[in-house]
Amino acid sequence: MGFFRRLVAFAATVLGLVAAAVVVVRLVVRQYGDAESGTFSVVSVLEGAEFVSRASELRRGRVVAVLGGAKLDLTQARPVEGARLTLVAVAGAIDVFVPLDWRLRVGERVVLGDVLQVATPRLVDEGPTVAVDALAIGGGISIRSVVTDPEGISRGDSPPSTR
Repeated sequence: MGFFRRLVAFAATVLGLVAAAVVVVRLVVRQYGDAESGTFSVVSVLEGAEFVSRASELRRGRVVAVLGGAKLDLTQARPVEGARLTLVAVAGAIDVFVPLDWRLRVGERVVLGDVLQVATPRLVDEGPTVAVDALAIGGGISIRSVVTDPEGISRGDSPPSTR
């Protein structure tokens, strides 16, 4: 009987810590911006989130996924030089889709997770440079380059369906 009580106490402690972490993340990390905004922040805690950016001057974006998932479609966005993306996945997953002409500088920090950059062969040698700061703790982040035609239809890996 002592083992069962310790197991229940341990489970209650873990659930309490998870609940506290959820509350802290939701209070500290603000969500803002819309499809046309040059800056945005997407927060996914214990749920899924999808965000499509059509910003004509994308400057900064942030996605935080804690025990949840997020899909970020940037295939219609146009970054300014020096644009920056911050991606944080803690026991969660983030999928990012970017146009083929973006040049990415990815800095990654990984603890029991993975950051995967899948780049389709480039059709052009020049394009905007976007700095990506990726942190994966017990989670995963994938960044995929996809081809889009002038109507914004993606070819290859498919970005989120919400357009």
